[in-house]
Amino acid sequence: LHIPSTAVGALLSARDGPLWIGTLDGLASWHNGRLTEYPALAHQTVIALLEGRDGTVWAGGFGNPTGKLCAIRGQNARCYGDDGSLGASVASLYEDVEGSLWVGAATGLWRWNPGPPTRRLSIPIPSFHAFTQGDHGAGLLVAADSVYQLAGEKFVNYPLQGAPSPLTARNVLRDRHGGLWIGTEAHGLVHSFEGKTFLFTQADGLTADSVVAVFEDREGTIWVATPNGLDQFRDSPVGSLSVNAGLSSATTTSILAAHDGSIWIGTADGLDRWKDGRMTI
Repeated sequence: LHIPSTAVGALLSARDGPLWIGTLDGLASWHNGRLTEYPALAHQTVIALLEGRDGTVWAGGFGNPTGKLCAIRGQNARCYGDDGSLGASVASLYEDVEGSLWVGAATGLWRWNPGPPTRRLSIPIPSFHAFTQGDHGAGLLVAADSVYQLAGEKFVNYPLQGAPSPLTARNVLRDRHGGLWIGTEAHGLVHSFEGKTFLFTQADGLTADSVVAVFEDREGTIWVATPNGLDQFRDSPVGSLSVNAGLSSATTTSILAAHDGSIWIGTADGLDRWKDGRMTI
């Protein structure tokens, strides 16, 4: 497998099977044992990949003198940015719930469709995780030092009580519970949920105060990447079972979690089984 460069900066698993590989020196795709390279992105450092709802693969890259944004359909690639409008890089891509494509570039934030490309913020977007959905599943949030939210046709500052100032926001994530996670360049990790803001820094056990990426897995665990390591955040609710809940004795001697989700508990006064909120002795 001879990809354009062994330095890989972005990966995308497309719905129809191909693995897209963004490298320091171009873009390739791997499908059914065959590697395909895309000359339109030769010598670009590809750092952003997105598959649109219509199956189009969008690739953003860093180049000298200009970065590129390319739309790839089959073997055809249509590219933008040679005129310098996007600056030296296209670092972040996002498709919102309404199907609009947002492009974070060195020259700012662009709405690419529907309609002609329109610049909405003239602030450089350097991070590849700069976008997430707005409050209540609508709109858009973007991290560009501060955090901005789309209000109508304009972007305004997103209210965050108790967050560091300046925030130095680098990346954002909306989790499945509606909480907002913000990775910063110099102040650690900010978590905003139900009007409350929490800050986690290296002093609190975070591996570093600079956050590179934030990710939520299928179980709802939040993973935070820093230059010094990987941190994990997850809900760990603690429940208790007592005689009042039906336990045959407060003295427990053994416990077993079964494959069907039940809990078997050996006590000083018999064997109990807890499943779906019910105790059986």
